[in-house]
Amino acid sequence: MGTGDRRPERTARPHRDRRVPPVAALPSIAVITLPRHHLDDRRSVVATRRAGLAAAVVLLLVGCAGGGGSSQEPAGAGGASESGDAADPGESDAADPGESDAADPGESDAADADDAGDDGDDDGDVEVPAIDPEVDALDAAAVTLTRGDGADVSLAVRVADDDASRARGLMEVEDLPDGTGMLFTWGGEERDGGFWMKDTLIALDIAFAGAEGDIREILTMEPCETDPCPVYDPEVSYTEALEVPAGWFDDQAIEVGDELSWQRLP
Repeated sequence: MGTGDRRPERTARPHRDRRVPPVAALPSIAVITLPRHHLDDRRSVVATRRAGLAAAVVLLLVGCAGGGGSSQEPAGAGGASESGDAADPGESDAADPGESDAADPGESDAADADDAGDDGDDDGDVEVPAIDPEVDALDAAAVTLTRGDGADVSLAVRVADDDASRARGLMEVEDLPDGTGMLFTWGGEERDGGFWMKDTLIALDIAFAGAEGDIREILTMEPCETDPCPVYDPEVSYTEALEVPAGWFDDQAIEVGDELSWQRLP
């Protein structure tokens, strides 16, 4: 073969060692490991900062709430004041028995006796004529009516001062002489409402007087023997009502605005 047919000889390549070098040959890397107590300190700092932030938020919220509460304080105080006043023992004295004595029948009678005291010894001469056995059993009283011109008119009456006597009134009475009558009293207590004439045989005038003795209304009532009987309502409050024969007030010139006083007789 000629020289040109020969293949070139291969040159040997240097051998590369692909093995991993030993650890000792690697560059040194510093690994820092914090002690556990240092980590705990960092966490404590973070927790403290978070707690401080939370406390600041809470204080801010409390401050806002405190401002709103003070603006409502007058209403709250007013409410507490009102409920306190309602239950205040001092104000409950308004219903105290000591004050209710002003409406006590005994003291009312004493005041009426003082009002009637101007009649002097004439009261000892007052005598109520016989009217009816049921009526005659009631207490007697001397009534004085003072007209607007200052003149006094006196009459003798029977007193109806309990439920039974007030309910019966002058029922079944066939005759009522002039200058006599029946006084209805409720121990000084103001009341309202009317009268009727069920089973009453004679016409009557009735005068309604207030706590000060002022005559507030005068009505004339007609006998009624069958139901329904009309009710005669003065439409005013009163403490006493005086029944006399019909027409007697006109005869004596007694009218609304005059004064009534009375004294229970022995």
